Amino acid sequence: RPAFVWVAFPLMFLYLYLLTTVAGVVAVVLLWAATWLLPWWDAVRATGPQPPDLATIIGPGIGAVLAVLISAAYRHLLAQAVHHQRVAAALQAAQTDLAATEHRAGQLEERERLAREIHDTLAQGFSSIVLVSRAARQSQELSPSTQQSLELIEETASANLTEARGLIQHLGTAD
Repeated sequence: RPAFVWVAFPLMFLYLYLLTTVAGVVAVVLLWAATWLLPWWDAVRATGPQPPDLATIIGPGIGAVLAVLISAAYRHLLAQAVHHQRVAAALQAAQTDLAATEHRAGQLEERERLAREIHDTLAQGFSSIVLVSRAARQSQELSPSTQQSLELIEETASANLTEARGLIQHLGTAD
């Protein structure tokens, strides 16, 4: 019996791994044929014509079929793993994009909230101070120093109102 028959099964896996699917199956069939033809031919030369032993055909044939099936299952599992890796990478990228979008939306929401707060509290308060100080300066009974103090209050409140409006505009013009 030729010694190569014992390495035929691992060689079948190697052919199926290294070659394309069709070429691998052809190589396995040829190797299977060699595993029973060569020992049969060796026996024919040694003892004369005889039919091939059915076990020497079926045994390597079962090994060849198993090698093809196992290799096909391996290739399928490998393709599934690659597919799942790609899906996982796409999912991770989508989650990263979503997190960035949610973060940006949160920033914009906070800017809008701050703009509303400044408008509703500071700007309204400065407007009220300006109006009250103008109304108070209209009184004829105030001393000049009180008039100057009211004018300073009005100027300071007006400047702060302008600055508050600028902040509101800046916060409101976010992308």
